[in-house]
Amino acid sequence: MTAPSLEHELDAVVAEAGFSGVVRVDRRGHAEIERAYGLAHRGLGVPNEFDTRFALASGTKGFTALTVVSLVEEGLLELATPARSLLADDLALGAILGLAMVINMFIAATAGTLIPLGLRAMKVDPALASSVFITTLTDVFGFLSFLGLATVFLRFLHSTPASLLP
Repeated sequence: MTAPSLEHELDAVVAEAGFSGVVRVDRRGHAEIERAYGLAHRGLGVPNEFDTRFALASGTKGFTALTVVSLVEEGLLELATPARSLLADDLALGAILGLAMVINMFIAATAGTLIPLGLRAMKVDPALASSVFITTLTDVFGFLSFLGLATVFLRFLHSTPASLLP
């Protein structure tokens, strides 16, 4: 397929799907197509450009929102439900959650400092590459710190079934 015909196909798909972003097509090591579509910031009407830098966010936020909305839809939770009411006065569970958040913040601060410095030393633009690594580390270690702490302190949780205790 020639570059002009590919551009024509690309324009049709973008128009139909309402795509907003950047497309680059390389062939034999050379860029044949570099196009930007839509808006980088819809609220301010800022158009995308080929060198627009896109921020990557945590992948777990969407799953958390979906879970909460599903629980609301099933009538098991209300959007206005305070987190404290879900702990059922279980101080140990609250302490585990709090400590897991502190550990996660420490990991995020450490990764947010060291990863960009390491990338810069490797001559990689930290603004483009670091968010993926930082988000992955904080998501994984945040989840693991909560599960690890819950496992260690399982015997102190008031709502723990006896069958789960060692």
